[in-house]
Amino acid sequence: MNTLERRTPLFWITVSFSNFPVHILLNEFIMKFILYILQRIYGLYAVLCFFLFMPIILTLYLLFLPLPERNRMMSIYYVNKVWFFLWSLLTGIWIKVEGHEHIQKDESYVILLTHNNLLDIPVAASSFLHPFKPLVKKELLKIPLMGQLLGLTSIPVSRSSKESRRESFDNMVAHINRGISVLIFPEGTRNRTEKPLKEFYDGGPKLAIRTQKPVLPAVILNHRVLQPVDTFSAKPGIITLKILEPVPSVGLSAEDSEAYKQDIRRRMLEVVVNEDSYFIQKAKVES
Repeated sequence: MNTLERRTPLFWITVSFSNFPVHILLNEFIMKFILYILQRIYGLYAVLCFFLFMPIILTLYLLFLPLPERNRMMSIYYVNKVWFFLWSLLTGIWIKVEGHEHIQKDESYVILLTHNNLLDIPVAASSFLHPFKPLVKKELLKIPLMGQLLGLTSIPVSRSSKESRRESFDNMVAHINRGISVLIFPEGTRNRTEKPLKEFYDGGPKLAIRTQKPVLPAVILNHRVLQPVDTFSAKPGIITLKILEPVPSVGLSAEDSEAYKQDIRRRMLEVVVNEDSYFIQKAKVES
């Protein structure tokens, strides 16, 4: 090759490409693709393990029907605890609960819990050592097996009309007056955004003020790392449900609802931002 050829742009492009570690880039792409496929398979496996126990669990739930409501819900909690312990053994996804000391045995609460993905349901069902029922969409009762389980353990809500929403609210009030706490996802639906929390709906705080019962805030931490939002990808690890101090509503009126809601959201947001590994890492990258 003469001196003139060596000085052409084509020469330098060729030399640069030949020195570029293409095999490293290719290997990295292959590994990421393999990891993606494995996480999808693992996520499907975790879901199948979850549904595997459902016929047995439903049978046990039905056996508890003659019990008084509070005793029945506590019995269901202990069944759920065993269920998800076995599920954790099979999947490697473990649930750690912090803050049980904030729950008073004879009190009833409006429980407000963060909501990001499918793991939130089993996490909540096996984490609160307290008789409670979650608020669920009425449409979920149509799912085979899952619908029957939810029908025995939850409060279905329909938002189809103003009248149905009022009936649902009155039903929640009645449960709390009977000593059964109500669990609500205050963000309404799953948080599919990159924000730690979406804005809260008014229902939970208004329910607490109406019944003069405290709100029990709780947050689920690190689940975005194990299962990204709106995917079936998953990996083993530890999810933490942290129960915060109750926020009293005694003496508050409807006019205080907005300030009360924002105070609760601020408390929950502070914990998510400072303790959730996903948002801690996100903040480091953006800084």
